[in-house]
Amino acid sequence: KINAKEGGFQYNTDFKEQETAPGLVFVEGGTFTKGKVQDDVMHDWNNTPTSQHVQSFYMDETEVTNVMYLEYLDYLKSVYPPENPKYTNIYVGALPDTLVWRNRLGFNETMTNNYLRHPAYAEYPVVGVNWIQATQFAEWRTDRVNEIMLEREGY
Repeated sequence: KINAKEGGFQYNTDFKEQETAPGLVFVEGGTFTKGKVQDDVMHDWNNTPTSQHVQSFYMDETEVTNVMYLEYLDYLKSVYPPENPKYTNIYVGALPDTLVWRNRLGFNETMTNNYLRHPAYAEYPVVGVNWIQATQFAEWRTDRVNEIMLEREGY
């Protein structure tokens, strides 16, 4: 019997689900087979199948837009003013690489110069962000969402 007074199997039935942050969707985890699962005509079997498990996670409904990233840059600029030599690298290090638009076969200088800050591209996905910048943006955004939740709860 579940939750019997005399002991045995215990299960918490009085719980609240985790609140989903704004703009996120829940992606349920599961198990899948990574690698070849069909016959290999070359018979080299250099990609043996293995069972993999992915934990559940939350993911944005849409890509991070230029305006979202500019909000992050504005926050960094206000908290760590780049005019101060101690903080210059914080802001400069967060700037995306706008040279990703350059191509030998095309002329994309308009995109290189305007894509991040021009209002016409505000709702377009941010580009030129490396792994470290993306991780720091995600941490900053998580902190802001948690601040809002704490303020709402009266802390």
